[in-house]
Amino acid sequence: MVSKSLLFLLLSAFWNTTIFSYADYLPVVLNEAGRLEYHPFAARGEEDPHHRLPDFSFAGFRGGGISLPEVPEATRISPSGGDDTARIQQALDKLATLPLCAQGYRGAVVLDRGTFHISDTLRVRASGVVLRGSGQDEVGTVLRAFGPRTVIVLGSGRSSFPTVPEKTHRIGAELVPVGAHADIQVADLGRSGIRPGDPIGIRYSRNQAWIESLGMAPFGWNPDFFSTLHLRTATAVQGDRLSLDIPLVDAIRRHHGGAEVFRVQEPENIIFHAGVEHLRIISGDPLDETEDRPWNAVVTSGIRDGWVRNVSAVHFVFCTVRASGYSSRITVQDCAYLDPRSKVIGGRRYSFGIFYGARCVPNIWVGTSIGRTTARQAPLAL
Repeated sequence: MVSKSLLFLLLSAFWNTTIFSYADYLPVVLNEAGRLEYHPFAARGEEDPHHRLPDFSFAGFRGGGISLPEVPEATRISPSGGDDTARIQQALDKLATLPLCAQGYRGAVVLDRGTFHISDTLRVRASGVVLRGSGQDEVGTVLRAFGPRTVIVLGSGRSSFPTVPEKTHRIGAELVPVGAHADIQVADLGRSGIRPGDPIGIRYSRNQAWIESLGMAPFGWNPDFFSTLHLRTATAVQGDRLSLDIPLVDAIRRHHGGAEVFRVQEPENIIFHAGVEHLRIISGDPLDETEDRPWNAVVTSGIRDGWVRNVSAVHFVFCTVRASGYSSRITVQDCAYLDPRSKVIGGRRYSFGIFYGARCVPNIWVGTSIGRTTARQAPLAL
């Protein structure tokens, strides 16, 4: 049975880009067998139901469909009463030197209950390593952080990201709807060198017509800033028709700038099968209302198949979890963003965010919650 929270995520992911017409149907329903049933829908201003909500079963850790692992404890640390940063980092780095087991893990650095003082960024930067606390509530494992912009970086933090080559191939159709994954028309596809199994990039272009359709021209939006890249794998190439492993989550409209396709190289310097879990992370002094404090609890960058679960972030300016750089197939589960401290202006209080390269690969946020905040929340993005 699909949870109500997950169903809400599926629907809300498209709210700002494609407005459903609910007059005659819902785009997705739970049938009597307890399975999701998808129906075509028309976007705002359209009469014909071209679009289909994508199947998100591919998203998250290892492509979805499996539970997050319970990685065995390798070492345990208790609070010292002083600065614990170096001790925790040394334990993480020592664990990184051990061999991977057959399942791809090295073990977990477990932090006992109590308060740990953190003065610099902790880095989980090797495959198969987990940083685990003993609970995300007030009597669990509390990391009280002063100083670093980000408390924990999950991933290498230095992954390369695909660059757009000089030679690309335009998608020819006037409209490629939301949910499309087969028979996408691409100009000169036969000359592209793309073969089934190849990783490919799909770069969306934006133009002034797109900005005006959103009513954002008065706010000075620049179309060049909103060019986005999605990574997929080619599953079939037949003439000028391309099929993909994962459906498109945003429509391609030629009159709004269209899109182009190109072959990419897999990113380098990334880690796999690593996670952060069961922690309560507090940013700075709770009596201090200024922004001179850590902004992000956890940032993922340079990682594929990772997770952040059961983490509560308290008094942060920006995010509980910020997926950036190359972050692919990441699951964020049962996390909370509580009682932020910041100015109530733009660029603050995003709670959970997907930025830059992480926008183009399938990540999922499940069971997350947002506490008291007066800033407008960005939609949870998958």
